[in-house]
Amino acid sequence: MNGEMIKIWTRDYNLNFMTTVVWCLNFDSLKFLKRSFKSALAEGDSGKTSFWMAENEQNSFNRIITQSFLRNIKSFEKYLLFYEKSKERFTDVSRKINSTKLKKQYNHSLGKIYKNFEINHCQFMLVGQWIAFNLIEIIPGFLRQKLLEEKIKLEQINKIIPIVLFPSKDKAVSKMEEEIFKIALDFKRGLLSDNKRGEAVKLLVKKYGWIPAIIPEIPLWDEKFFQNRIKDATKDPNLEEAIQKIADSKKEKQKMKNNFNNILRQYPKLRELFLIAQKLTDLKDERDEARRFAYFLVRPLYYEIASRAKLKIDELVILSPTEIYNFLQKEKLPTLEEINQRKKNFIVYVLNKKFKIYSGKQAADFSKKYLISKEKIEKESFSGIIASPGKVKGIVKTVLDKKDLYRVREGEILVAITTHPDYLSVMKKAKAIITDEGGLTSHAAIVSREFKIPCIVGTKIATKVLKDGDLVEVDADKGVVKIIKKFNGS
Repeated sequence: MNGEMIKIWTRDYNLNFMTTVVWCLNFDSLKFLKRSFKSALAEGDSGKTSFWMAENEQNSFNRIITQSFLRNIKSFEKYLLFYEKSKERFTDVSRKINSTKLKKQYNHSLGKIYKNFEINHCQFMLVGQWIAFNLIEIIPGFLRQKLLEEKIKLEQINKIIPIVLFPSKDKAVSKMEEEIFKIALDFKRGLLSDNKRGEAVKLLVKKYGWIPAIIPEIPLWDEKFFQNRIKDATKDPNLEEAIQKIADSKKEKQKMKNNFNNILRQYPKLRELFLIAQKLTDLKDERDEARRFAYFLVRPLYYEIASRAKLKIDELVILSPTEIYNFLQKEKLPTLEEINQRKKNFIVYVLNKKFKIYSGKQAADFSKKYLISKEKIEKESFSGIIASPGKVKGIVKTVLDKKDLYRVREGEILVAITTHPDYLSVMKKAKAIITDEGGLTSHAAIVSREFKIPCIVGTKIATKVLKDGDLVEVDADKGVVKIIKKFNGS
């Protein structure tokens, strides 16, 4: 390993997805950044996948993209051009795959289709995901530094930054929530027949059913999903209040847009920087929606390959892209024993221009040797980044993945590793939000500011320290979480 390893993030991604992340930082980065980041690796353990890099390489990566794309508006526009081109190619390739009669393709031809997809996938993963992710994480601190250099008072800086980092565009999942609530209210008031509601459900599937498609094994949102969401919303006694919250959120967004325009006029020297920061904030959801829709389009390819390999979809995605391609060219596959072992744990990194994949004891030994977490866990209290101010007390409900979302009740403290667009419906129920990961431009931070929910992000340890039923105080004015009473299980 090239220096001390640090964990960058943890997700529910599969091995196939993570090999693309590792590959793009080793090879596509040479084309776009003139530098390879060889320490990039993925660790899978008990269904959770973490991405690691050597701290010195992560710092070097951030320096390179800052110097390359944040110097001025022209350098940032250069990045946007890279982004738009890679997104366009990735989407076009995915659309073409979606319209291809895959069952009529021989394995060899299907291999070429898959290889072409992966080439464009890797490029978008670097430009549209990894560079974007880090620029979005960098911009709050970069913005603060530039404001301090202009001798602007800290009190004023703390007012400016949330305005500049407030998204100017509506998220797809927010539009979906609004439509569901309106359909439910019309049905509740007798303004919508069963037939009309059925038509509305079909339209929701067409417009938003792709949103969960981040990896092939996750079910899409179908008619049953939207029927249940409308049914639950119709029964909700606070339905009209929920609709009013959305209306208030829109007013707040318009207010923030006006405030942003005022700031542009007030600080003309920093106009370019403010415009860059806002574009990056909007890019947070734009890039995520772009990749989800592309993955939705290409999903039939994964299912066709799984069928030919006589594997379940959750078994196929535990293979690397190279292994999938080799199957289509040579009909060679890892053993089922190896596939099942990888489901439990794995390590993926690149060695001598080839993927190195460990599982079982090899993976465990590697993790123990190189990936020991040095997070300090304080039992009584811990701190993080203030994402949205406020001070509340409440009962903890932890969400480690999407399967836990249904357990969150109105007024509880939502604790998660991170949040995603499909967490929105439960986030709005929360009294406060605490996450392990993230910064001022993270999904949790943006949503919490939009709905004025106290939020602390980037704690690193919240999901390890807090358990369901704990009574905590979330002081998002100071960025501190205090445990008042541990739940004893009785």
